[in-house]
Amino acid sequence: MPSKFEIIAEGYLGKDPIVEQTRNGKPSCKFTIACKTGKKEKEVTHWIFCTAYSYAVEQAKNFKKGDLVRVEGDPGCFTVIEEDGKPKALLAITTFRTYKIDWVKNEQAYEQSAQPQGGGFGSGQVSRPAPASFNPPPQQSGF
Repeated sequence: MPSKFEIIAEGYLGKDPIVEQTRNGKPSCKFTIACKTGKKEKEVTHWIFCTAYSYAVEQAKNFKKGDLVRVEGDPGCFTVIEEDGKPKALLAITTFRTYKIDWVKNEQAYEQSAQPQGGGFGSGQVSRPAPASFNPPPQQSGF
């Protein structure tokens, strides 16, 4: 059985995406997202560099700075030299799925799905829990 390693990340866009063309003339879209790990005083913000190709460009090109997005794709890593001369490893994702997360619409959909719809068992109605509240990261400049 073949194996596959994919990564999913949700975070806030650091700045508006940049749409370019590859050497083959196909569109690509580059953007960064800020993701937090840890709790409270030990919280750390990680910047993830994302590149979308193919149909994922259609969604990603409409993102705006500050949008909460979800990306799914293949992980990668590259190294940069910081101003102090020390190397730093950075995470990158070549995305094959990109989504803008819209909490207001999700919460409204949840509230509507929580109302009795009739039909009983097997009615095809699917409900899911409302999204947890999420505090945006402090304003930082994107890469």
